[in-house]
Amino acid sequence: MDLSSIQSMSDRDALIDLIKAQVDDQAGDEHFRRDIFLCLAVTIPPKQRSRAKKALESLLARVHSQKKSIEASFREEKTENAITHDQPQNGNGNNNNQTHSDDTENHTNDDPQNMPDDMERRLGIVSTLLVLGFSDVCDLTMGRQLMTLNRWSVKAHVWTEARLLKHKHLSLQLAFSMVLGLLDACKWPNMSVTDPEYQDLSKRVKADYRSMQFTASSQSFWLSWEGLHTRSLQLAGLLAYILRASGVKDLPRSDMLSLLHLPAQRAKGWAPKSLFAPSPPPPKLATAPKSPTRPPRTTVPLLENYSENDMRPQPDAWQIWYAERTRELVNSIEDGEWYGYYVYALGDKDSTSLTGQCDPAMENIHFKVGGSGTAGDSKTSTNSSGATAALSSAAASTPSTSKVPFEARGCRDGVLGEFDLEGTMHAGTGVVNMCKNYHEAHSWDYEGVITPLGIIGEWGREGTGFSGYFWLWKRSWMADDLPRENLVYYS
Repeated sequence: MDLSSIQSMSDRDALIDLIKAQVDDQAGDEHFRRDIFLCLAVTIPPKQRSRAKKALESLLARVHSQKKSIEASFREEKTENAITHDQPQNGNGNNNNQTHSDDTENHTNDDPQNMPDDMERRLGIVSTLLVLGFSDVCDLTMGRQLMTLNRWSVKAHVWTEARLLKHKHLSLQLAFSMVLGLLDACKWPNMSVTDPEYQDLSKRVKADYRSMQFTASSQSFWLSWEGLHTRSLQLAGLLAYILRASGVKDLPRSDMLSLLHLPAQRAKGWAPKSLFAPSPPPPKLATAPKSPTRPPRTTVPLLENYSENDMRPQPDAWQIWYAERTRELVNSIEDGEWYGYYVYALGDKDSTSLTGQCDPAMENIHFKVGGSGTAGDSKTSTNSSGATAALSSAAASTPSTSKVPFEARGCRDGVLGEFDLEGTMHAGTGVVNMCKNYHEAHSWDYEGVITPLGIIGEWGREGTGFSGYFWLWKRSWMADDLPRENLVYYS
């Protein structure tokens, strides 16, 4: 959003009025209502948002310091183990070799300042403020820090594995906040896909998409709905990094994203576009009966007082918002133009040249519900050997009413000109299967997931040697005055 506009009373009133409507629907005494409004009031001023941002930055600095300490300890341990590999056990019968996971668990559980709880609360505050439209709480620097943490937290260095499985939204909030940080409108410094934070997360995401290095616990997470969306947002972060590092400017901006909707009767001429998107027309893919008394309204994630000078996210509010917003995008897929890029690989250290083929953006994509949907539904995408394939199989076994055919005709890119998209989307999981058909030419299978940040996934076709990843978003999420660079990096 435009950071200057949030200071206007109309913007503030728009946000407060939307939240008031939600609070009126919730059971709660006057103390609860006072907490909600008091907390809302103190989060709007830049000074208070800056405080929330600095609190998370301080925690991230501690986490990264701990990360370096653990990694140094692990390197020393490996060296000692190599030296003593052929030596017998010591006198008391204990072997000097300890596993990395043991070392990790000790560091995690011995934190005297309760870092796991602090990190969960601070991350919840920032991710909630991002949904409310305050993009200034997560900038590029924090996005890069969260990028490293996305990879590292999978190893249960911040939260235990049991906690990550019980509270799956933690990984989802982490990935969501990371992407918005990487989409900050600031000018990027000299960054490339050889940077450690990119390389580490790239290896993790590629392994997840190929079902490599899966343990029983990690598989349980990645095959869940939250795991599917976490991995999709992590991929979006990598694609944002690739594109921005190679100079592409026509990307979504965190201050342009529309993450909340006003009720239809109040949308026109009432709230600024930078804060809320106008309400869509009545959805054609309703997943639940419409209320006869009022139009559907997305749950707004709220903050509440935690102590005299602090706050915390309202339990489960962010998770509810995420699920509802995903369904909103499914239901409003026909609204506006979609735009995006595809890449051929996520990039390896040995193959990071920018002199290879650069493919233009995909544009003029206008989805329409209907059609046969058979082109994208006949098989699972070539690359889908992991969690997406499993969820696609599950979607295929659900009632046909959950699978909705859709298409987009007359789309364009700079490779072969016009192409069509045809396939199906699953209203429950957000999984989409499409076929990209170039007019009088070849075709590619596309499979992805609809998230609040767009459609993200894989493309390719077996036996061709070509495959990669893609990201489609609403064109309205980009600045109007940006030049269309139409360049993409691939390795």
